[in-house]
Amino acid sequence: MEISDLQIFYVTAKEGSISKAARKLNYVQSNVTSRIKHLERQLKTQLFYRHAKGVTLTPKGKILLQYTERIFDLIEETKEAVMETDTLMGSLQIGAIESVAVTRLPSSISRFCKEYPDVNLSLMINSSKRLIEYVLDFRLDGAFVSSAIDHPHLIQKPIFEEKLVMISSKNEPLSLSEARKKYLLVFEEGCSYRNRLITWMNEQGYHTNRIMVLDSLEAILSYVESGVGISIVSHHFLQHNGHLHRFTVHSLPENISISPVFFVYHKNSQAAIALERFIQTVKQSNLTLEEKK
Repeated sequence: MEISDLQIFYVTAKEGSISKAARKLNYVQSNVTSRIKHLERQLKTQLFYRHAKGVTLTPKGKILLQYTERIFDLIEETKEAVMETDTLMGSLQIGAIESVAVTRLPSSISRFCKEYPDVNLSLMINSSKRLIEYVLDFRLDGAFVSSAIDHPHLIQKPIFEEKLVMISSKNEPLSLSEARKKYLLVFEEGCSYRNRLITWMNEQGYHTNRIMVLDSLEAILSYVESGVGISIVSHHFLQHNGHLHRFTVHSLPENISISPVFFVYHKNSQAAIALERFIQTVKQSNLTLEEKK
């Protein structure tokens, strides 16, 4: 089925006459007739009733007309989407780990929504492991995650770095030897912060199986504050949200503390232009944020 055949069918249906359609399309009448018959053979159905006054659509012809109109609308929409690159439209589903979503993205998303009001943007907060799964399944267009990804279907771009610190209760300052007696308060397996904390504890010779898995940063902070355990979090997150006074903050060696944040998206993403604009906005917003410090 060719677009040109649908165009002839469409004009004939609207004109109600093969001869009128031929004049409008600047075709000879026999050509219009043969193309319609060709289309009917392809679809194995009659599209028009022929009569003395012209033609009228059969029930199947009416169905084809509805789909033809939708096809032509989609073609026009496609042209606009490709040609009008300065006018972004559609939807954009973004994911982020909680610390990034709370501190780094609010101003970025606000700026993006003002610059591109025709883009319907949504944000999902989850662990890096889950976010990567959703990007691979095309449930998200892209996501901010806390670890580098080596996957043939994913593209990753470093966006900024987080400085991680270990925190313990303000009312119960800990030495490193005492820290091993506490629970490690962390997210589920696959979280890079969790891996860094366990790696560092092991390097210090403090092996522990006292691990408590929690599902939100606020829960982790509350349990640390109450003295249940220790955790590793972004210093920027603590500072941005005014939490520094709640904890004793322990510095970590650079190989543990410096944690790059990556933006990952599928290499076959259909939202490449919107994603590129969004990444640019995030980088600009965070550059401004760093300059204000």
